[in-house]
Amino acid sequence: MIQKNNTISGTPLTGIVSVPDRPRASTNIERDALDGMTAEYIPNASSIEAVNIFSAGLGKGATLSIIGPYGSGKSTFGMVLSHLASPRHDAGWKAAYKILRGAAPDAAANLVAGRRRGGLHERGMIRCIATARLEPVAATVLRAAARGAESYFGKSYGRRSFTAFKTLRRCIRSLQKGTVPDASTVSGIVASMAAAAPVLLILDEFGKNVEYFADGGNEGDLFLLQDLAEMTGASRGIRLHVVTMQHMALGEYVAGAPAARIKEWAKIQGRFESIHFANSLEHTRALLASSLKPRGGTSHHIMEWAGHHAKAAADDAGVDIPAEIAAACYPLHPLAVEALPELCSRYGQNDRTLLSFVFGSGPGTVTRFIEKERWNGRDALPTMGADHLYDYFISGSAPAHAGAAASSSRLVEIETIVRDTRVSDETERIALKAIGLMNLIGRSGRLRASMGMIRCMAGRRAEQAVRDLESRSVITYRRHADEYRIWHGTDVNIATKVDAWRNAVRRMPYHELMKAAMDPEPVIAARHGIESGTLRVFASLFDMPEGGLGPEYDGAVIYGTASTAVPVSDRPVLVSRCGDVSGLVDAASEVAALRAALKDDDVAGDWVAKGEVGERLAAAENALDAEFDQAYGAGAVWTYGSHDGEISIRGTASSVASAASDAAYPDAPPVRNEMINRNRLTAQGSTALNRLLHAMTANEHKERLGLEGWKPERAIYEAVIGEHGVHKRAGGRYGFTRPDGRFRYAWDTALRHMRKARKAVTLPEIYRIWKMPPYGIKDGVMPILALLIILARRDGLAVYEHGTYIPRINASLAERLVKNPGHFSLKYYPKSAHRTALVERTAKSLGTEPEDDMLGIVGRLVGVVRALPVYTRKTKNLSRRALAVRNAIQSAVEPDTLLFESLPEALGVSPPGRNTDRRAAGRFAGRLASAISELQTAFGSMMEEMGRRLFKETGTSDRASLARVASELLPDVSDQKMKVFLGAVSADIPDEQAWINYVGLVLTDMPPADWSDEHRKMFGNGLREAAAGFRRLAALKFAAVSENLKGPSVMVTITHPDGREEVVILPASDERVSGLTC
Repeated sequence: MIQKNNTISGTPLTGIVSVPDRPRASTNIERDALDGMTAEYIPNASSIEAVNIFSAGLGKGATLSIIGPYGSGKSTFGMVLSHLASPRHDAGWKAAYKILRGAAPDAAANLVAGRRRGGLHERGMIRCIATARLEPVAATVLRAAARGAESYFGKSYGRRSFTAFKTLRRCIRSLQKGTVPDASTVSGIVASMAAAAPVLLILDEFGKNVEYFADGGNEGDLFLLQDLAEMTGASRGIRLHVVTMQHMALGEYVAGAPAARIKEWAKIQGRFESIHFANSLEHTRALLASSLKPRGGTSHHIMEWAGHHAKAAADDAGVDIPAEIAAACYPLHPLAVEALPELCSRYGQNDRTLLSFVFGSGPGTVTRFIEKERWNGRDALPTMGADHLYDYFISGSAPAHAGAAASSSRLVEIETIVRDTRVSDETERIALKAIGLMNLIGRSGRLRASMGMIRCMAGRRAEQAVRDLESRSVITYRRHADEYRIWHGTDVNIATKVDAWRNAVRRMPYHELMKAAMDPEPVIAARHGIESGTLRVFASLFDMPEGGLGPEYDGAVIYGTASTAVPVSDRPVLVSRCGDVSGLVDAASEVAALRAALKDDDVAGDWVAKGEVGERLAAAENALDAEFDQAYGAGAVWTYGSHDGEISIRGTASSVASAASDAAYPDAPPVRNEMINRNRLTAQGSTALNRLLHAMTANEHKERLGLEGWKPERAIYEAVIGEHGVHKRAGGRYGFTRPDGRFRYAWDTALRHMRKARKAVTLPEIYRIWKMPPYGIKDGVMPILALLIILARRDGLAVYEHGTYIPRINASLAERLVKNPGHFSLKYYPKSAHRTALVERTAKSLGTEPEDDMLGIVGRLVGVVRALPVYTRKTKNLSRRALAVRNAIQSAVEPDTLLFESLPEALGVSPPGRNTDRRAAGRFAGRLASAISELQTAFGSMMEEMGRRLFKETGTSDRASLARVASELLPDVSDQKMKVFLGAVSADIPDEQAWINYVGLVLTDMPPADWSDEHRKMFGNGLREAAAGFRRLAALKFAAVSENLKGPSVMVTITHPDGREEVVILPASDERVSGLTC
């Protein structure tokens, strides 16, 4: 039994064991990473694993994501890692290397070998380190880059090898003024720095960057992270290590964001090798052993104490603890040490709380216990047991942690019951606190409140104490878990309900039961993705769906039984056949039964029952995960089909998925750009894609399509177009051509498929070919590849939208092609020798490009007709041939039918055949050119005729004389219709055609370009009427002037019987005028 030793006689424990001064509890990585001391650091398994990954990537690059709760040692590790990357003669390197060599000699040797292999052992790396704030990633990376450049190159960091140093200076000045440079600029700075020397980029508190993004930050953060991750695997002389440190996985920070954003951050997390920092038992023991030192001559007493407690732990609690390890942690009870990592994690701040518990001077700490307690030399050594831990962590002075909020309700309930229960003796008090402590941290397993565990903590009289507490309903025994619990009480018969559901679900087929019990995450072919640049995702299944795999997957893994066959599929399917699934069936039945019970009305309405079933479900899910890992984990054998029959490989699902991807997608073009090489693009990716497609259609003949800087569209250009030699300079200018390397395979296959079809092939049909093995091209890349083929083979490839031939490829069409590929189809037109003469003569007659083939000519013709004014496209006032040519082009569907059948018929010549000579071809070309010329000049001819008729009808010789007369008439005219006409013909419009156009609009209420033949007649009638009035007004005006009449006058026309007409001008006051108007 663990006694409270309150005697004041005997030897103070300070004479038996000593505690050194408290080490530094926290690290400021920006302050300490370059020159802080590391002598007090104790490496754990996670930090050693991280160092090994770092060492393996030296000379190439690597990405690490350190994930751990507050106080788990992330920042301190970042400081140590920074020293491990420092120059060989640096004091920090020597101290950090000494610690690593003492804890893990193999890891230290690997590190030195990696430093030498990477050529950085002497000078070290450029150490770019920053603590993130609520700011864009670009701002944090920029601050880190400036810090690293100054440390490595000097304050001016101007080095010939670091070409972007001026850009860095300018960006830092902008950042100080509150302007964050764009992601592509920051990426370029890091790339330049990593080309000059190996770079270690450490971003502490990285979660704050992600939180900023989740609150509406810039999409550029995604691009920058993707670009940095891709740099670490690049083979272009860039050596970059990126290490982020945060409390959670990246996707968890954006949990409230749209699903697409969560998925994007989860994918970025997948680009990083994740290392989880958490308090482990081994690390806790190591820290205690390094802190608690026995005084000389007392070691044998401590070993006797350790042997007794180690034997009791093994016999009563089933926990094997070597006596040497137990002795190293004195005065803490060995089972109390087992509980410390969980306590520090759940109710404290991990290592930070552990240090406070050991070295602190407050109540309940190890230091205070050693100072206060004495030993009389006869009784058992004073021991800190579960009751001491309960007092410190649950009801004492342990530093609180926000993570305890999730358990606050349960903690308050247990603490209240423990506080309010009247205990009969010390044994009962210790037993009750031990049960409360185990209830708060244990989920069955080693640290459950079993009778053996309670006996180890409270002594031999523990069984009687437990019976007494149980009889008073303070605690209750849970048989299914073999543990005692602080009693809350429920009237729901949980066991009966769970048993009923368990019997029901066990009758389900294996695959149905497993689907009801768990939903495994998709498997990522990680190694294949790193090497190829393409992330392959395999669906995790228990059987093949009836409709086959969804288009978003590159393959599937099936967790099967001995009888599961490898299904036939268009993509790789891996099957693992577990011979004995009885353990899985039991575990899955328990999970499915508990889930069903949790939905039961009685359970759902009783919070105690609901809580118990929920806890049992969590334990059952953990057990199922363990069974699943054992059945289908690293040692599993996977089988998949190939051309050579079934292949079986042993390994993890991810490693086998990589092997299957290598075999299934050998012709996949490497595209090292995460933004575009995916099935679903981000908003930033879509914008960059549209900008690139616009540049492809508008700037084909410019170097790099005219893309400047390192914006996302430029990065995509380099990864998809530049990398594969599709855009080259030839004949003095740039243009698209057949690609190099593996990109050529998908290109050639698409063209072969179109040639073989001999009809239009829909774009989705081509996309399906590219998506399936052996290519596996992602949806984001396909529009680029399709447009490249269209532009490079425009001489023999026709594009149709909704079945209509599209002669010109522009940015608008490219954008529609991305949004609605199902609206488009492509048709390949082979060259024909017997039609060559006609094509050549027609191209020459029309003045098209000399290299234009049939599609180029048809494109020119269709373009000409579409550019004609509406009038020319509607009028019948054309020659018979021009009308026939226009109608043939307007109704054309197939380019070859138009050029070789419809147009010859329209022009009255025979269709070209094998015997077509150059003279017949010339006749066709001449007539076609004449008809096209007539169509192009028809509207202009009509406008000229309008002008001539205008002058003729008004009796004027030119525009100037017409405008002068109209201007003089306009002030005296009150008739609105005549005023409008006079205003139009006298309008000050410099361009004569625009002036005539305006006159036509006034007379017909329609612009001449949109006229029909009826409008043209309307213009003639209107003009005659208006011109007649114009002439009469002019005659009246100028005759009155010549007669020298004063005041208003009228003009009277007298028609004689012989047909003669006589015009008389009279004053308006003349009585004869009044008689006439009556």
